[in-house]
Amino acid sequence: MSRKMKVRNANTDQFYSYVLKEVLRLQKALEPTATVHKHSDLPTLKACAQDAEVLIHGLPYLHELQEDLRLAVKGIVTISSQKKKQKPALCMGDDGVDDSIDR
Repeated sequence: MSRKMKVRNANTDQFYSYVLKEVLRLQKALEPTATVHKHSDLPTLKACAQDAEVLIHGLPYLHELQEDLRLAVKGIVTISSQKKKQKPALCMGDDGVDDSIDR
């Protein structure tokens, strides 16, 4: 094996080692039971989602992950322009029963 080929293989090994470490870190940070979800830590969640986006964009097989990535970024990072509608107040009588229901 030529020296150039050895260097290329070493660089490839380092790249995939880095990718694997980052994937495992992000997987742990973003899994459903992670503290980021338990504590509703939106800034950390956004940062991890953006790290995942940068990592995935650096992969040679990006086209296979493109749609999943787009949906994840849209759901986590992109600020929604929709405003939440406030629910109307529940009308309760003195007896604690909802009087608005016809019986």
